[in-house]
Amino acid sequence: MAGILTINNITGIPPYQIYVCDINGNNCQLTTYDQDPVYLPILVQIPDEFSGIDNIFVKIIDGNNCEERQVFVCPTHTPTPSVTQTPNVTPTLTRTPTPSVTNTNTPTPTETPTQTPTQTPTNTQTPTQTITNTQTPTNSNTPTNTPTPTYTQTPTITPTPSITATRTPTNTTTKTPTPTPSLIPTCFTLNTYASGFDCYYGVYNSVDDKLILSQESSGLTYIVDASTLTIDSTIATTDSFKLSYNPNTNVTAVSEQTTNLVYIISGTSTATTISITNPKGLAFNTADNNLHITKFNQINVYDTSFNLIDTYTGGLGEFDIAYNSINNTMYVCNFAGSDVTVFDCTTSAVTNTISVGTNPSRAAFNSDDNIMYIINDADDTVSVIDCNTDTVTDTISFTLGALDDLVDLYYVTGQNKLLLTDGSGQNLYQVNTVTNTIICSDSTFPSSARGIVYDDSRNYIYVLDNSSERLNQYI
Repeated sequence: MAGILTINNITGIPPYQIYVCDINGNNCQLTTYDQDPVYLPILVQIPDEFSGIDNIFVKIIDGNNCEERQVFVCPTHTPTPSVTQTPNVTPTLTRTPTPSVTNTNTPTPTETPTQTPTQTPTNTQTPTQTITNTQTPTNSNTPTNTPTPTYTQTPTITPTPSITATRTPTNTTTKTPTPTPSLIPTCFTLNTYASGFDCYYGVYNSVDDKLILSQESSGLTYIVDASTLTIDSTIATTDSFKLSYNPNTNVTAVSEQTTNLVYIISGTSTATTISITNPKGLAFNTADNNLHITKFNQINVYDTSFNLIDTYTGGLGEFDIAYNSINNTMYVCNFAGSDVTVFDCTTSAVTNTISVGTNPSRAAFNSDDNIMYIINDADDTVSVIDCNTDTVTDTISFTLGALDDLVDLYYVTGQNKLLLTDGSGQNLYQVNTVTNTIICSDSTFPSSARGIVYDDSRNYIYVLDNSSERLNQYI
């Protein structure tokens, strides 16, 4: 099926997200996102990949995140009524004014002479499609070596049950809640928590199904079983600042500010350390698996054996760093310079400097839309950078207490959700990245909201509360 569908009737409230799906629902493509007000009818372009499919349905998700389905069947017919003839057999047609079909020499009037693959009416596609399709199939029969049947044919023939009847949208409307992630995201909610975790930041090791959580001052990094939230083992560290995990090599890097070391954890045990003065942020380039580490006024690049292979300069007081997997670039937060440096990993050259808010401290990448989010520590804002043009297209503002700062952020791929914590403000904020607005906040933390960890195998969010030594699980 190809072309344009016209939707004349929708139940529910706008805005609407309109998907075109195959009849089994195995493949759905978002085609339209209509804001309020919505003017009917809505014209929907059928994607090219559905051109060979006769039966499809349109899935509509309204402003209440409820789902409505409208089924479209492509009833097709041959251009002129005829009886298909096979070689050496000629069916005889006798035209009568009676309004029914009568087959002679057969047991029942509705039974075809012999069930053969060529005997089923064949549907071909009409050149014009609309939402309301009328069905006028032609009875095309191929007799076999049985006695020659005589058919009585009227100008219009009632379709046999083997042909799917045309259904208008109003006859197939169903409205049920849908858990499918949509352009209007729902909020994660607190499910449970585990005690005994005096930790600031962490990552999820997807290969071993472990949470790797670091303490800032107590000198331990925890290896936690993600299925039971129990500690499997610990690694002696000193003053962890940031972690980065590379699923390609199953390696985690942990930066240590006071000891001037970066710990390299292979799987769940320490493999080696890198000596570097005052390391801050770090990020793996998942294209070549090199590790980029920020230090004061410089970024070091290490190969997969953790040998220093390159250095480059950002701005003033480089802090956090994040990798753009679409452009193969690194974005460096220059805390003292109030800007972001863009480094092209392909050409090993700085390509841009982007002005943002005051004291940019953390970065997170949205691979769905090629967008980089930057926390501006002094402004309590987040700068939204379009990485196609390296320009700031929006700023998200937060109202925080005098002693509160945005501490960490994480973009949940495929769900249009950006998560942020505000430290002693005890809040987890959830932002709709389609509209860049805060959709909910949770303030159930006893003391502070620190690092964010995402378990993508279970779709769980973990928020660390170091003061209360809690690992809070959101689902």
